[in-house]
Amino acid sequence: HCNRFLDDTLPDVEARFGCVHSSEFKQHAPPCDLLSAGFPCQPFSMQGLGLGIVDPRGSVIFEIITYVKKHQPRIVVLENVRGLVTAHADTFLAILKAFQNIKDHATQERCYFLYWKELNSKDYGVPQSRTRVYVVLIKRLGRPKIKFAWPKPVPTPPLSTIFDPRRLNMCSKPTLPLS
Repeated sequence: HCNRFLDDTLPDVEARFGCVHSSEFKQHAPPCDLLSAGFPCQPFSMQGLGLGIVDPRGSVIFEIITYVKKHQPRIVVLENVRGLVTAHADTFLAILKAFQNIKDHATQERCYFLYWKELNSKDYGVPQSRTRVYVVLIKRLGRPKIKFAWPKPVPTPPLSTIFDPRRLNMCSKPTLPLS
């Protein structure tokens, strides 16, 4: 589905890789300035089996770490479920340590400023409560410190501003077209 979506929306983009575990990805994935990744959450979710990195999907984060070590994007933003911090704290700390230990290719100094925080979508204008952990890495580029701030919460609009109450008929059953 993803490749079909990309074909339809970004037909000129050629760099596509079926799996981050593949040698093709490891050898040919191009560098980027901004890497935004949400690695599979099922292994870390409280709703899943909780296998963590034992689940093959849980190991995708290590491929992301390898990519970041190799290409050193200027900014990295990662997102995952809260269970990564609560139920898999040792794994989460190991991930943070791996990113903190990345050395800048040019200076051999620590490469990134690292920030992490749990944020809930309901605090940012989304009518759903969904807590996620975010990790942000910002390349140091020789700077001793930078100014970084998490976004301030914004109010969630009432549902009446999203749905037109004149068009809602809460008592009737939806009808589906038969084909």
